[in-house]
Amino acid sequence: MKKQISGITIIMMLAALLLTGVPTIASAEIQSVAEAINKSGRQRMLTQRIVRAYSQVGLNVQRPQSEKMLKGAVKLFDEQLAELTAFALTAKLKKRVNKVHKLWPPFKKLATGKIDKAGATRLLETNDDLLKACHQLVLELQEFAGTKSGRLINIAGRQRMLSQRISKFYMLKEWGIKGTGMQGDADQAFTEFRGALLTLQESELNTKKISLALKSAGEHFDDFHTMLKLKGTGARIKVSDKAELLLKYFNRITGMYQELADNQ
Repeated sequence: MKKQISGITIIMMLAALLLTGVPTIASAEIQSVAEAINKSGRQRMLTQRIVRAYSQVGLNVQRPQSEKMLKGAVKLFDEQLAELTAFALTAKLKKRVNKVHKLWPPFKKLATGKIDKAGATRLLETNDDLLKACHQLVLELQEFAGTKSGRLINIAGRQRMLSQRISKFYMLKEWGIKGTGMQGDADQAFTEFRGALLTLQESELNTKKISLALKSAGEHFDDFHTMLKLKGTGARIKVSDKAELLLKYFNRITGMYQELADNQ
């Protein structure tokens, strides 16, 4: 059964937030736990996308598009954080959301500040803490849902994050940014993407439409892997374009799993 939150409850929660001084943004009301898992998973992705876009601006890779990407990612993170805050009605969910609220402002300040290698290095150093906080919120929501489809939304949504994480590491390396264990983290992200893709492809809940989308996404990921071995201006553009394509595929696939969950 689809779990929903009433409009009255949302209004009460927003009023409480105003009284406690937590900033809110006018945003759409989350209608189900499945939607909350999808959006919290997108927050996870945005933590990586922001650093990727920041690095692409620094590298002058498709600069107008990259600047728009960075600005849009920050804006969307703010909007969805407000929505998830309103949805967090249990003590466990509130705890997870509050952790994100604590880590987000200093990260946002760096992301929207001067773009240089010092800023990129600092973002890299703080990136994983915000990512982990967002991931814990997804897991809490998945547990709250308690369904197989909820788990699939999480896994497919995490593929979005990994596409941005892999391309983030590529751009940072091209920019000459070095971080402790960065290559190992990049290799791990690639391995996790491949393993999760197999898990999704083997799911008994897949529709024909989902299976076809996963097959195409896998083919694009193989191309992506090849591109990651290349260097230079042309290669950076190709990696950026393919990362965008993978993101679109898995955003669509995640949405299809959400639709399955909402219709149960």
